[in-house]
Amino acid sequence: MALSDHMHWSFQYDGRSQRPHFCRQLMDVLRQQDRSQDGDRYAILPNYWKGYKRADEMAEGVDLAIGEAAIDKRREASGNWRYDVRVLNTTSGENLHFDFCCADDDFRTLLDTWRVRAINGAGDGYRTFTCEGRIADRQQVALVVNGVTLPVGRFDQSPDATCNWALFDVIPRLAPRLKASGERVSLGILEDLEKVRAPACIGFLEDWVMPLDGGALELSGFFVYGAGMPPSYWWLDQRPRVVIASTTFQTFVLEGGAA
Repeated sequence: MALSDHMHWSFQYDGRSQRPHFCRQLMDVLRQQDRSQDGDRYAILPNYWKGYKRADEMAEGVDLAIGEAAIDKRREASGNWRYDVRVLNTTSGENLHFDFCCADDDFRTLLDTWRVRAINGAGDGYRTFTCEGRIADRQQVALVVNGVTLPVGRFDQSPDATCNWALFDVIPRLAPRLKASGERVSLGILEDLEKVRAPACIGFLEDWVMPLDGGALELSGFFVYGAGMPPSYWWLDQRPRVVIASTTFQTFVLEGGAA
């Protein structure tokens, strides 16, 4: 039985010409998790290697990962959550920093003013980008770039709006309810704090067991889809925490975090 046969269809991206092997890399990351780290750290694997070519791509032991996402948060005196998210893509040279605040509720409702900063280290003309954003009356989203206010969309039918990076907490929080009831919940998602995706929907997919080092990793799968966004698949362990999140082009695999 091939290694790829141990992968669920929602994150099985080993193709006939895929080198290095996606499945092998994913399992290696899971085996080597470092639970002593603060916050949550995710390796970013490209779902399709074509387009990410490097000179050493055919060598054995090549690291498939193209970057890392670090999700840190702290509870403020108000009871709300302050998120500090950093995403590094080593192939594009883009280093993203998201700073935002969420309510302590099931949807991690987005609050206050948020900030986005992007730095490009690839040597292109585009070097940095910064913006601030806010939601007026929990509906109208606006970004401020170089002193200019730009309306970017509305959450007319989704008063509960969050950031896609907060889904790493939203889905585990909703998981017991979604599994028990079979219902789907709707909310608004502000993708990368810039693009309005509403309405979006979260629901339970199925339970699944992945063999790992002679044992088994019991996972529960959930899906997220919405207007203007392809579906993504989120797999939680029994704690629960997000272990694997598969989006259109990339898969996030938990490297480590607080035990």
